[in-house]
Amino acid sequence: MILVLSEAPAERFPDAIEAFGGIVKKLRLRGLNVILSLFVDTVILQFAMNLLAQLPNPIQLDALTLYFENRDRDLPIVEEVLELLREDCNPSKLSLETLKRLTSRDQSFTVQMLTFVLSVNYERARTPEARAKALALARDLFYTEPRSPIAEYCASLALYHINVFGSNGTQDSMDLMGRMADSILSERQGHLTICGKVQTFNIIGTYGRALHQHVKSKDEPGSSAMRYVLTSLQTAKDTQNPEFYSYICKEIGLLGVLVEPRHLFEVFTTILKDLRAVDEDNYTGELPFSPEEVEKLTDSMLQSLANIRVLYRQQVDKYLLDVLGNPEMYADVATKRDPEFQLSFFISWAFEQLMFRTLVYHYDVMGKEVLQSFLESMQCHTSSRCVRTVVSAVVKRCARLSEGNFV
Repeated sequence: MILVLSEAPAERFPDAIEAFGGIVKKLRLRGLNVILSLFVDTVILQFAMNLLAQLPNPIQLDALTLYFENRDRDLPIVEEVLELLREDCNPSKLSLETLKRLTSRDQSFTVQMLTFVLSVNYERARTPEARAKALALARDLFYTEPRSPIAEYCASLALYHINVFGSNGTQDSMDLMGRMADSILSERQGHLTICGKVQTFNIIGTYGRALHQHVKSKDEPGSSAMRYVLTSLQTAKDTQNPEFYSYICKEIGLLGVLVEPRHLFEVFTTILKDLRAVDEDNYTGELPFSPEEVEKLTDSMLQSLANIRVLYRQQVDKYLLDVLGNPEMYADVATKRDPEFQLSFFISWAFEQLMFRTLVYHYDVMGKEVLQSFLESMQCHTSSRCVRTVVSAVVKRCARLSEGNFV
């Protein structure tokens, strides 16, 4: 249902809620108390906890546990951030000074919610002038000194929301995201540290997907994304850093799941040639990596193809057999590898989109209550109680909506 709700157009959102209610009714459970006791305390709670433990995002189970170890210190910050997401929040509270102060705190929940503060502020703006001001705020958060990786993470991910999830992305917002992407790769090599854990900006995936979505009329679908990825790959080559090159390769593999891989196969061919996995006669010798590093990178790319093949079997098979003409590589990808396909990644992406849409387009129906449940959950004392509070509130609200109760 998360996947359905996240993609439902605004005018069809009530239909998606009704479908949720239909699922509940078919289970022949009567009353909210039964639903909550059976689903929230057992199936849904356990599912949510397992999902949090696997998430690639800064909001992970470990980070949530760390928050509750410092709850009394961090709760006022969380409350301030959630206040900024309220539709009736005083606009004067949303200043660069406030955002710089809040992004100086190394707390995952604050980081993720501040991303929504920026993107929702832009999408709620009613005039081009107001959106330009919101865009300038994201730009200044990223580039105004003192700069910080956390502030850059919030600003760049907010631009992803604006350009992919929202309906008011412009060439200016795309240009700003492109500028941020270049800075992240050249200055941070795609990584930052939050709560003691190294995280990736995932900027290849986010900006690549944005480029794919904002196709210029003169371009073929996917060509802008492919050019960007090839440029990023060359940047990684120029550093002669195996770890950075490996990071780019993994991000490209992830992008191949977010967009149709046929738009990226030329990039895969370039990488495989760099690694001498195909067409050894044209090997350029641009990668001064050890044989062990080359072997590891080759394995990573073939694994990416196996992962992509779960969703795009025909395209991957045609690429390996017809384009590369390499039955040995096809046999490796198709028969010798188990796809590393993590549902948690897709649910995480869908939930991020759903949260954005709920706060922007369905605030009165769902968003206001979700924010209140977040506030109450962060006032708890354990991770499990926190998750249960949110899940209970959402299930209750969806059950009421499915019955036509929008109050």
